[in-house]
Amino acid sequence: LDLGCGPGGYLAEVAAMTSVAAVGLDRDPEALAIAAACLSESGRSAPLVRAEAERLPFVSGVFDRILCVVVLPYVHEGCVLREAARVLRPGGRLIVSGHGAGYYMRLVAGRGMAWKRRLFGLVSIAGTLSERAFGLRLPGARYQMTRRMTVTLAQCGLRVTGEFRRGRFLGFSERERIVAVK
Repeated sequence: LDLGCGPGGYLAEVAAMTSVAAVGLDRDPEALAIAAACLSESGRSAPLVRAEAERLPFVSGVFDRILCVVVLPYVHEGCVLREAARVLRPGGRLIVSGHGAGYYMRLVAGRGMAWKRRLFGLVSIAGTLSERAFGLRLPGARYQMTRRMTVTLAQCGLRVTGEFRRGRFLGFSERERIVAVK
């Protein structure tokens, strides 16, 4: 399951693997239309499902793997991780990838960066700090925090088997990936 498949780039790659039956899910119909075109152009096919990540329309224990790339900053993280754990079969893997604090700091500090991108970076940092300090979730994105997610994944019955960080800006990782097993 490509959870939050967006325009389908990763979905097309997964669908190209002959031994894998891939499914794409996103709440945005325009993104799903682009994903359908992407699959068609690559000569691949995969079911595309329009649904909210917080309420997955699948029976429990149906997926061997779930890929969730840059989705959690835009949804209710706990609900989505619980739902992912529910539809994952025992022994299945969840791969969560997202932007770390360094990514957003680079946006804010970036020379020649459009003001909208800088503002997005600032709002994301403020949203994360607000939630962490006061438990208040502001509208907009927030950055991935491996420590917080490790706790949430454990609460969902998933065991973290790998944490990967890539890129640094001002000492903070720009990309983070967590692999967890049910």
